[in-house]
Amino acid sequence: LDAPGVPHADGMIEDLEARAPDPAKLDAALAELDAKFPPADVTLYVAMCAELWPGSSELRAAWERRSA
Repeated sequence: LDAPGVPHADGMIEDLEARAPDPAKLDAALAELDAKFPPADVTLYVAMCAELWPGSSELRAAWERRSA
């Protein structure tokens, strides 16, 4: 949540609509996660984020690329 600029308190997001990830930071955030965690885990995380923010076409596209 920190890397793509989503404000939170210990992982809890108060307002999902107002707190969407910054699309400009998404690729760097995913690269950072890929360096730390197994790809399948990162893909699951991206899938959950895409469901939390259905209006984010960037998240949806990242999920679709990773799950292809």
